[in-house]
This record gives sequence, structure tokens and C-alpha cells, in this order.
Amino acid sequence: MRTLIIALAIAFTALAPSATHAAARQGVADPEVHVTVTTPSVDAANRKGHADTVRRVLLDAFKCAAAVRGEFGFDVSVTKLSVETVRGHVAISAELHVVISDRDGNILSYVTGSAVVEVPNRELAPERMAKLEHQAVEEAADGVVHPLRVQLQRTATRRAELLASK
Repeated sequence: MRTLIIALAIAFTALAPSATHAAARQGVADPEVHVTVTTPSVDAANRKGHADTVRRVLLDAFKCAAAVRGEFGFDVSVTKLSVETVRGHVAISAELHVVISDRDGNILSYVTGSAVVEVPNRELAPERMAKLEHQAVEEAADGVVHPLRVQLQRTATRRAELLASK
């Protein structure tokens, strides 16, 4: 029982920022983050920019999580990037789908996130559109960080329980 309690404590604190320096000193690799932008309306330059933004947000969020580094991978798809006009406002929405897998490629979980950026019609200039799309993608990526942490904590807890039962 004591082993189980210790394992659970480790699992719940594994994603804590205090693990940053230990993981960095050990030279553990960042989690793998593969990003694809599947929306056809986005040009190649913006696709790369959106993919880089999502990758940066996730790597920044989990760089201090020793339990994630080298243990998990994220396959991310930007599945929706749309523009709609609603009651005098322009709404730019982005949606992400994230598949979490272990280092052996086994799928562990699936998380989605979305964000909407709204601006009044009169403030929307064509040259601002790319920046607003980028903002929507970044906010959607920020929005999946917490659900990813929850899923990874659950996975770590299950692994700890399995190890304790052996």
C-alpha cells in the first residue's frame, strides 16, 4: 500500500514545473510534436506558421514536465480554420485535434480544443486576417494544454498503479 501511495504521489507531481531543471540536466528529449494543418483554405506559408505556433505552445507547456519528455508524442491536426460574419462581427475559429501516444506508438488518448477570435466588421482590414487566424490557432493550442495535462496525469497514475500491483 505504501508503494502505491508513493507511486501516485510521483504520478501527480510528475508534471510539476519543479521537474524542469532535472529533466534538462539529464538531457531527456522533448516530446515529439507532429502538426498538420488540414484546412484547404490556408496557404503554404501560413500552414507552416500555424504548425510552428502549435508546436511551440505545446513544447513550451510541457518542457518542464519530466514525465512527458521522451515518454509521449502528440500528433496534432488543425482541422478547422474558418471565418464567419455574425451580427456585425467577424469570427475566426480554429479547432485542433490531438492524439497522444506513448513512445512505442500506442494511442493513449484523444483531446480536442477550439478558439474563436471576434472583431467588429469595421476593424477588419484584409492585412489583419492572417494575424487573427494565427491568434485563433494559438489560443486553440493554449486551450488543449490543460486537457492534455489531465490525460497525461491519468496515464501516469494508471502506469504507477500497474507497477505497484506487480
